[in-house]
Amino acid sequence: MRLRPATEADRPALAALQAGSWRDAYAHAFPADWIATRLDAVMAAHWRDRPMDETALILVAEDAAGALSGFVALNLAPPAYVDNLHVRPGLRSGGVGRALLAAAAEGLAARGGAAAWLWVMESNAGARRFYRRLGGREGDRAEKDLFGVPVRAVRVSWEDLPAALGAPRRGGAVSGNPAPGGIGRAPTAKADRMTETDDYSDAISSVEEIIDDARNG
Repeated sequence: MRLRPATEADRPALAALQAGSWRDAYAHAFPADWIATRLDAVMAAHWRDRPMDETALILVAEDAAGALSGFVALNLAPPAYVDNLHVRPGLRSGGVGRALLAAAAEGLAARGGAAAWLWVMESNAGARRFYRRLGGREGDRAEKDLFGVPVRAVRVSWEDLPAALGAPRRGGAVSGNPAPGGIGRAPTAKADRMTETDDYSDAISSVEEIIDDARNG
């Protein structure tokens, strides 16, 4: 597995991965007809229109053949918002999600950031456990709009996400990441929409260990 910044060429693969992830993980939360008739088009439009912006960091994991295994997207304006964390169905609970989040935390630290937060579905017990194991604290509950579908959500926050993941404090951008940003959208009023998460593996403490494993595995 290799971690790298997302590029323009990744847009179709990111849309397909996110659609496949939703189809597999979120069938309980969305109407069946929405999944069947709208999901692919919604994700294609989302990733086609998402602008390149220096306030965002998007990292992908890819396998030895170059296929995407997962991705994470952060909006970096403080406090950083974790907009997406997805892993390809069939690869969950194998460490891909935590490797991506740890690398994103290191990228955040390299840019002088610390605090981070997200929304997660209230019914998504696995994702909530995943974030708690990473030191996330649950807070407010709210009804959120997720591409036109209302869902109940829980806010999760970290005062210091890099510290929670053991990310080193060092100058410059994290190795392999663009400086100052990757592809993504600027924070807007919609930046507090739901974070989509589908990798529920346990946390490990050292971001350097995670990244080394990802690069060498």
